Amino acid sequence: MVLTSDAVEAFNLELAGKFLATIGLDGRPNVVPVISIRAFDEETLVFGEFMMVKTKRNLVDGCAVCTCVITERLDNYVVRGVFEGFEKRGKYYDFISEIPLFRYNAYTGARSAGVIRVEEVWQVKRAKSRINILADTLAVMSVSGGGSGGVIPPNVAEKFNRINAVKVVAKVEGDKPLIIPALSLRAMSQSRLGFGIRSMEAERLNEGDVVATAVLTMDAIAYQVKGKYIGMKRGLLGKIGVIEAEETYTLTPPRPGEKITSIRKS
Repeated sequence: MVLTSDAVEAFNLELAGKFLATIGLDGRPNVVPVISIRAFDEETLVFGEFMMVKTKRNLVDGCAVCTCVITERLDNYVVRGVFEGFEKRGKYYDFISEIPLFRYNAYTGARSAGVIRVEEVWQVKRAKSRINILADTLAVMSVSGGGSGGVIPPNVAEKFNRINAVKVVAKVEGDKPLIIPALSLRAMSQSRLGFGIRSMEAERLNEGDVVATAVLTMDAIAYQVKGKYIGMKRGLLGKIGVIEAEETYTLTPPRPGEKITSIRKS
């Protein structure tokens, strides 16, 4: 399967949310924003190696990966593929070095270019409906948070609760990572995240799944929250899915990939 012309156009937008999911040595999913992802052609995605910590460790030649792009118009494409390695010179490196992110900033040059061979491509049409997203957001807001402990700091919760932030959930499906666009994802408390089921592929999540979530804001601030999907909960405005949070990480400078170990109680 190859990228359609619309998918190529979406991945080549500068202003779009783009994510890359991998599987760690512990078998758990990891998902981070990688805004440098571009379509080299209809069969190949390329991205710049920059500020990658866990993701780079997970990227072994031949491993399965999943990427996703979500545009300002809410067009989205999810791509599964095979990571074919990093190159420090050649056509892919030259291609990624020419994008404005790397070309015009001496401090953000790409060390190498990562290459992904496309295997599967699809859209989540429900995630394009603003009405569904609004209804899902209201459904999450209508349910009390609950949970015990607290690993989601207030400043991270605020980012997840922004309507215009881009959010995704990742899991391991079989032996491959999977990204699910989840624009209604919100912090219900300092220990739980919730999402509505109208606007996302909630049926691909199974109770007990280990998941990783990520948020990317319009001002390029990003966080990752890892935890476990604990199933559905019924609220006044419909069913929602609930994630019990276990760990929170910052994904932006000055310490990308650093775990947040303590939070101020709200």
